[in-house]
Amino acid sequence: MKANHYRPIALSPDTLLRISATIGIYRALTFLFEDEAQRMLWLKGIHKGPHFDGNSPLRSMLEGGLNGLMSVRRYLDAWCSGNLDSSTHGESFEPVAEHDLIFV
Repeated sequence: MKANHYRPIALSPDTLLRISATIGIYRALTFLFEDEAQRMLWLKGIHKGPHFDGNSPLRSMLEGGLNGLMSVRRYLDAWCSGNLDSSTHGESFEPVAEHDLIFV
């Protein structure tokens, strides 16, 4: 077999779903946060809302398997689309103010 010989690879639906969830999480974080430090602070931070129950989103993704990944993805998708209400955030909810918006 030559080094430049390509063979098609097949990925399982589970693998494709995990890749899709990871890319979606990354895209949502880049949409919501201005820089990498802010993204990582949110991702590694402890959240009191019912979705994370005192854990970080990163821990939810690592320990929750595919369900954890998809839960974080759905949460971020809802946040990006403005579909999170104050009851979703629990006591840690702070509404977005005009000064929070950044237009580039």
